[in-house]
Amino acid sequence: MPPDSWKRRGGSDAEYEIYRALWSTGRKEPQDFFYNGRFTLTSPRMLIDVVPRFESDNVRQLTGIASGLRYERVSEAEALSNGRAALQRAIGGR
Repeated sequence: MPPDSWKRRGGSDAEYEIYRALWSTGRKEPQDFFYNGRFTLTSPRMLIDVVPRFESDNVRQLTGIASGLRYERVSEAEALSNGRAALQRAIGGR
C-alpha cells in the first residue's frame, strides 16, 4: 500500500510499484528519474507510462518521441504483480 505522500502526488498503487522498483535499482529522484503522471528516466532517456491495459495512446507516445525520449507502457496488472520485472521489461524495450 503506497504511503499518503504518494497518494498526494496523484500516483496510483501500480505506479508506486514502479517507483519502488526504480529506487531498488539505485536510481534516485530527481537525479535519475522523476514522476509527473508518468516516469521520465535520465538513463536510459525514456518515458514509462503505467496504463490500465495496453491500449493505444498515440498522443502520449508521440509527445515522448518528439521530446527525443523512448516511450514504453507498463500495464497496471503487470506493475502490481511484479513491479521490478515490469520495469526491467520496459527498460529492455520488450
